[in-house]
Amino acid sequence: MTIPWVCNIIWLEPEAEEALVTITDGQHTVTCFAQPFCGTVGDKVHEPLRTFECGQIARTVNRSSFRQPSVRLGWTQEFVGIVVNKIPPILRVGEIPIGLDVALSGDLQIGDSVTVGADRIDYIK
Repeated sequence: MTIPWVCNIIWLEPEAEEALVTITDGQHTVTCFAQPFCGTVGDKVHEPLRTFECGQIARTVNRSSFRQPSVRLGWTQEFVGIVVNKIPPILRVGEIPIGLDVALSGDLQIGDSVTVGADRIDYIK
């Protein structure tokens, strides 16, 4: 199993330690918001990323990974992940774990592929 790592940092407000951080497992990438952030490229990511204002969650047969964030009117992102834990709810995009801020419905099982919409994904170190 590959441990995800920080592969890119775009500083939004360096004084406030606010950044867009891209996490990868070598195949998949997830761009997320981080504040405060004091890491560097190459840092390992051991904890799940976290969704903020998670919306639609639906089972899908599509196992494609991540649709990169649309930063038009906010941070809204949509991604496909595999359910790896129900309580607390954690999905995996490749080897990148993402914790949800809402419960999964009772009909979803570990191993199911789901699409998720979230207002933002946070990296909390």
